[in-house]
Amino acid sequence: MMDSSSRCDPVRVLVVDDCPDTVESLSRLLRLWGFDARAAGDGAGALELAGRYRPGVVLLDLALPDMDGLEVVRRLRGERVRPRPLIVCMSGWGDEDVRRRCLEAGCDLHLAKPTDPEALRRLLVCLADEGREVRRLEGAEVMGGS
Repeated sequence: MMDSSSRCDPVRVLVVDDCPDTVESLSRLLRLWGFDARAAGDGAGALELAGRYRPGVVLLDLALPDMDGLEVVRRLRGERVRPRPLIVCMSGWGDEDVRRRCLEAGCDLHLAKPTDPEALRRLLVCLADEGREVRRLEGAEVMGGS
């Protein structure tokens, strides 16, 4: 579990999946782990919410009812959402061609479903730690020079 004494805000995680049970259970699990989780059930909802919510991580199903998950990735990358979210595609399709297409579209990582919850938790904690370090460095004043 994440250290609740941390002074940083919890990492914002956007869960995008058209299965209500998946969205509900994953969102609850993320909140139990200390993340700030929001959810969308389709691509249009994900794009709209990402613009307002500014997630640090997007957990994205590839098979959505209104658009392909890879199109969601391309649009998120094209809109230059800041801070730039880490996009993790999660799908039942785990072959090499799908992984390649995910990376080409702009995904940072592909996880095959079903995903091991403990492995996902460890991944998100590592990403949260890296993100905090990046934000600290981005906010640091650079001294010296010519």
